[in-house]
Amino acid sequence: MVVIRYFMGLVALFLTGFAVVSATPSQAQTDAVALRPTTPISEVHFRGGYFDQDKTQFGRWYEKRNNGKINYEFFETASDGKVIELTGPKGLVKMKLDLNAKIIQGEWPGQAMRTIYKINGIKPMVFKDLPVVAPPVVTPPVITPPSPPVANPQAPRPRDLQFVSHTRGHFARTSGMMWEERATGGQGFPFTEIGHDDRSLYLYDEGRDVLITLEPKDMQSRVSIGGEPLRRLYALTGFAQPPQTPIPHTPIPTQPDNRTLSEAEKMACTRRGGFVERAGLLGAERCTIPYSDGGDVCTDSSQCQGQCRSNSDAPTGAPASGLCQPTDNPFGCHSEILGGRVAPGLCVD
Repeated sequence: MVVIRYFMGLVALFLTGFAVVSATPSQAQTDAVALRPTTPISEVHFRGGYFDQDKTQFGRWYEKRNNGKINYEFFETASDGKVIELTGPKGLVKMKLDLNAKIIQGEWPGQAMRTIYKINGIKPMVFKDLPVVAPPVVTPPVITPPSPPVANPQAPRPRDLQFVSHTRGHFARTSGMMWEERATGGQGFPFTEIGHDDRSLYLYDEGRDVLITLEPKDMQSRVSIGGEPLRRLYALTGFAQPPQTPIPHTPIPTQPDNRTLSEAEKMACTRRGGFVERAGLLGAERCTIPYSDGGDVCTDSSQCQGQCRSNSDAPTGAPASGLCQPTDNPFGCHSEILGGRVAPGLCVD
């Protein structure tokens, strides 16, 4: 009767889990504990609980309930990265955690190895790196960058300007606070002086909503159209008004100008790759040189041999692209494209 009771108690104990064993590991188990597991697994979950590897002593495992309470203790005895083998301290119970097949097998006295759980979750072991020691904070000394070099330190003060020439024409004070911009051989535009500072003189054309700065020391001018940010416009070339030489009155011809180029001039023109044509209001003959990039799409004259000219009726200041000037013939009315926007139009007769 005592034997039967002992047998029934042992079966009941094994059916509910695994035999309760002593917490004192053998020397072999202690050696196994010292080894880092081949597969760094932190937890293997199954229905009702999970196996948890000790985070401070790799190779020591605990079977825990879902609430974290420890049921049994095991030691890892083998691992090939796919199957982790666990053994109880006295070798009475053996477990296999098959990570690929997602099953847990168990074996104990009187019970051959068989599947007892399905794995429903695997949590990898996360190893903490050594703490990163931040380098000492060094505050560099504040160094004021040097001022950019002045292009023309001898230039007149902005408030004293009377005449300013640039690469496409000039600005001239006409009277008081009134100025005029005139392209070489072209149309003029009126401006009003609205202020100055140590660097710039400010001119404004209210009718076209165009603001232009003249910056003599930096030898440049900038433009804002319709309230847009200032951008580079012309390079300034001088501040002295050329002497006014009296020009004798010439009546406006009623017939086209019949001036022609000499044969030598025409031959020289042809050698340069040009052609002879009559152009301008007077229709005089000239040598016209084609540009190799004529007709290319552009958004600024810096992209062309000549000018980047608008090919639409877009208003001044509107975003637009244009086409590179086909030849060096300057005559006609054109709107230049500068910085992707339509600049004020000019007419050259």
